[in-house]
Amino acid sequence: MKKNLKIKELEDKIKEYREQLSYSLAERDNIRKIADRDVKKAKEFGITGIAKKLFSVVDTVNLCLLNTKPEDQKHPANVAIKAIKGDLSKVFREYDVEEYSVKPGDVFDMNKHDAIFEMPPTDESPAGTIGAMVKSGWSRKGKLLRAAQVAVVPGEYKPPNKETKQNQKDDQKETEQKSEQSQQQQAQKEA
Repeated sequence: MKKNLKIKELEDKIKEYREQLSYSLAERDNIRKIADRDVKKAKEFGITGIAKKLFSVVDTVNLCLLNTKPEDQKHPANVAIKAIKGDLSKVFREYDVEEYSVKPGDVFDMNKHDAIFEMPPTDESPAGTIGAMVKSGWSRKGKLLRAAQVAVVPGEYKPPNKETKQNQKDDQKETEQKSEQSQQQQAQKEA
């Protein structure tokens, strides 16, 4: 009887030790997963931090290229600036950092654009749209790193409807017809 009791106690101890071992292994696995996740987050943060610091360098390079006269494109300094931009673009692509631009007439989106000043409406930029881009925006893996800095045209955006588009086409046809008639009249006068 004592022998059976002793065996039962030992079996219970073995069961207890197996459970402890199982819990320890699960905890070790969880710690490893947490550590892997923390390392990944640290890398992401590092890449994002460095990228944000380099945006001003890209802005300066873009400004240099924008203000280069066509006749100066082959100048060694301009060639070097283009090479720098290419190298920066290559590094950004490697780490999934993407530059995005906007153009006049695009609809202002406060989630992607930072309005820094207002400007009057034009044919290209009606009310509620972007009038000009000052600095491009940046994102990484769908996450906004820097909003595009833009000039906005104040007012409520009204998307063109089918009637407006048809009126624009009709106006364009009418203008073309008048221009054609004017050219024909000019040709008749000269003949």
